[in-house]
Amino acid sequence: MFRKLAYGLSATFAATLLVITAVCLVPASHANDARQDIYSKVIDVASLATGSGETDTVTVPSAVLGDACDVSSSVDLQGIVATCYVSAAKTVSVRFQNQTGGTLDLASATVRVFLIPHGTR
Repeated sequence: MFRKLAYGLSATFAATLLVITAVCLVPASHANDARQDIYSKVIDVASLATGSGETDTVTVPSAVLGDACDVSSSVDLQGIVATCYVSAAKTVSVRFQNQTGGTLDLASATVRVFLIPHGTR
């Protein structure tokens, strides 16, 4: 297939196309690293003054230290930064930090935590 694509192209472009394609492939031995778990919880963040924050926890049965995570919210965060980290086995901490320059009060929201386990289990 690559020979057909590369036919008629310059040698430099064809070689670049092959290298880019090779870099984008995911080895089968790392297939388990691509899985993720999703957990949710309804959280009502208190009114946050400038420079203040709040940390809540979400129970994630499969979480262990060293796992990566990401967080999303069902409401507009209005500039509040939401981050997460695995703080203990089975526990993900979600931090809401207001650095906007004004006090913000978010509505109650469903927070989703995306857990990306490290290694294979």
